Amino acid sequence: MIDFERLQQEARARQATPARPVEPLVFEEVALDETQGTRSSRGASRVNTTIGWCLVAVALLAAVPRGGNAPLAWLVLTFVSALLLITHLGLTWQLVPERRHPLRQHPWIAVPGVLVLAVIALQLVPLGGWTWATLPEAVRPQTFTMTTGATWLGAVRWAGYASFFATFLAVTRNARRQSRMLMVLFLGVAAHAVLGLALLGPLGDVSLFGEKTAYLGSATGVFVNRNSFATFLGMGLSLGVAAMRHLAAAPQTRVPAGRNSLTPRKIELIFLGIVLAIIAVTLLATSSRMGVFASFLGAAVTYALLDAKSGASKGRTAVRLLVVFGGLGLVLLVLSGQVVVQRALFASVSSEVRLELYRQILPMLRDHWLTGFGFDSFPLAFELYHQASLSPDLVWDRSHDTYLSNWVELGLIGGSLPIIVVAAGGLQSLANLRRRSKAFAASAAACGATVTVAVHSTVDFSLEMAGNDYLFLAILALGVVRFGHRGSGE
Repeated sequence: MIDFERLQQEARARQATPARPVEPLVFEEVALDETQGTRSSRGASRVNTTIGWCLVAVALLAAVPRGGNAPLAWLVLTFVSALLLITHLGLTWQLVPERRHPLRQHPWIAVPGVLVLAVIALQLVPLGGWTWATLPEAVRPQTFTMTTGATWLGAVRWAGYASFFATFLAVTRNARRQSRMLMVLFLGVAAHAVLGLALLGPLGDVSLFGEKTAYLGSATGVFVNRNSFATFLGMGLSLGVAAMRHLAAAPQTRVPAGRNSLTPRKIELIFLGIVLAIIAVTLLATSSRMGVFASFLGAAVTYALLDAKSGASKGRTAVRLLVVFGGLGLVLLVLSGQVVVQRALFASVSSEVRLELYRQILPMLRDHWLTGFGFDSFPLAFELYHQASLSPDLVWDRSHDTYLSNWVELGLIGGSLPIIVVAAGGLQSLANLRRRSKAFAASAAACGATVTVAVHSTVDFSLEMAGNDYLFLAILALGVVRFGHRGSGE
């Protein structure tokens, strides 16, 4: 039963109680710093630019100490590459912590590359004594590698490659910066070409570090041998073709004087053409048969891809290739390529030696197809299989086939991982070339450089020289990179 009288009394009591004063609402002004994000992006962009030019310098200078083919050079290059990687990661995280590393976008390059390092590390585990049952117990290694020290140095070298590529990929996500880096790399290779001609001619056929004891009469530049120098120059050819086509296709302002006037664009193209010719002449001066062939093939691939991208028909592209590369190559051979022609005519003799070398290497793949003989262990491992039919007076420290070297040292599975890295880089560069409507010249250059190194590696060891590897990784990073959004501070 509801007591209405009690309810009325409670209502009168509430009305008699004085109401609490209502506190006024106080609004505090908060100043929003709208420029903070812009400053962070600009700071990150400056970091990318600064570190990017440091990496370009590393790519061009890595070959100076005898092609980069020395343990001390590997240690220095790895230290510098790792330092630049750590510095870039730290500064980028501080300025734009939400940014993801672009290597995550390239699993077919990143994963096999990391697995190579894992395979090398596994070879150093002291549990592989059972794999050397055919060796006397006194000299039987306890690891999966025959040369622990060499494999350690090889691991350091590969870590340097990984650090360099990861950092280069992160700093080149800006189209304008990418085109500038491509041009500087091209001019840097040209500087190597000029130095190579100077060492061969005016300076009296010497090396950079004194008297030359091998490959007399051939340009070797800062490298130990002519074939590795030829690969280095060949990658420069692809860069030069891409740079010229990029400049020719760029929009320009019409001038009143008409087509026949000497515009700044034409002056630049003439300059780049002269530089490209210097590289081609130096390439012929190396007297490297396969080096010349692979280099011109890579440059032709670069030209053909850019021609197809411009909408030219296949027939027109074929005619241009025949005129440009066929005619230019013939002129250069007549002027300065007599030695290359002579070596090509007598190629059968050296081919027989190479085939005999490959025949003696094949049993090594059969005996250690899974674990390999250890990274950088080919010189010692081959002595176990060296037969008298191959000159015993020479030290056969290279297989003259990078593919065979990888399989002998890392096994068929582990040795195929570097091949996957290079192939994935070439295919991703081709995909970028097809997808983009502009800023695709570097991707075409990467495709051409990949063809050059892949073909030359079938009969030589150019990609076993750190100087070539750093330049190739720089070109590959320019080719596969995916650009960041405008205004993101890339």
